[in-house]
Amino acid sequence: MRKLRVFSAMTVLALLLWGTAAAAGIPDVTTLYKTKDTEDSWSGVEAETIDLNAITDAEVVISAKGNYVLSGKYSGRILISAPEGDKVRLILNGAEITSPEGPAIYEKQADKLIITIAADTENMLTDGTPVTDDDDTIGAALYAEDDLSINGTGSLTVNGTQKHGIQSKADLILANGNITVTAVKDGVRGRNSILILDGKLDVTAGGDGIASTRKDSDGKGWIVLAGGQVTVKTGSGASGAGKVKGSSRKGIKAAADLTVLGGEYTLDCEDDGMNAANITICDGSFDIRSGDDGLHADGNLVITGGKH
Repeated sequence: MRKLRVFSAMTVLALLLWGTAAAAGIPDVTTLYKTKDTEDSWSGVEAETIDLNAITDAEVVISAKGNYVLSGKYSGRILISAPEGDKVRLILNGAEITSPEGPAIYEKQADKLIITIAADTENMLTDGTPVTDDDDTIGAALYAEDDLSINGTGSLTVNGTQKHGIQSKADLILANGNITVTAVKDGVRGRNSILILDGKLDVTAGGDGIASTRKDSDGKGWIVLAGGQVTVKTGSGASGAGKVKGSSRKGIKAAADLTVLGGEYTLDCEDDGMNAANITICDGSFDIRSGDDGLHADGNLVITGGKH
């Protein structure tokens, strides 16, 4: 088992920059999100209420912008298919959704899907057999084709029984919430980017814990970690290194840049703890146990603060 102090050979030299590197290129977090992404207050007067206990159809279709309050227990799927410019907000207010087929919540088209986890509530999403849409196989309990933001102070459990837990094909923002994710493959996956602002995130994944994957476009594929408490276990943890070949089981993985501005990170990973093209750590608290490298940057690794 390897801890944080062990790094890949290509990045050891970069550690000499500890405490002396200029923090050039550090993003201004306030430019990476909008008020709607973090706003978690809501009113039943301004929202449409959906009592899931009363739904007998296999699918609930939301086809227009607005706020929708979901509560109750439901066996089926919530499908968002709205005009491209519409923002749809779902308030999970004690909702337990289990889909026999595909995601429990599936945003097929909208401008953005915002999930608010209502205060003092417990919510759960569980997916079923993956579905095919055109050439895509949709395999995640919470899936968005477009931007996805999650906020609120309640609790959300996401069970990715087929593939991933939470997945956005665009930008993913975790603004707040007490979120627990268990997934057969990746736990939390944002293709273009991932921004974590605050909250508590606990991920157990058979693949990567938190991953941004886009490599074919400049300015995409990044992860910014600004705060919160993040716990990740991948595979069998550090003690299980090498048991399964040919599978990526990294804790936090960015196709491009990974920037840590604060927060607490407890990572127990069968593969690297943190892996990216470039890694910049400005602050934060780290407990990393890995079966490979604690931190692995293909390019630059700059550490100007933090503790472990």
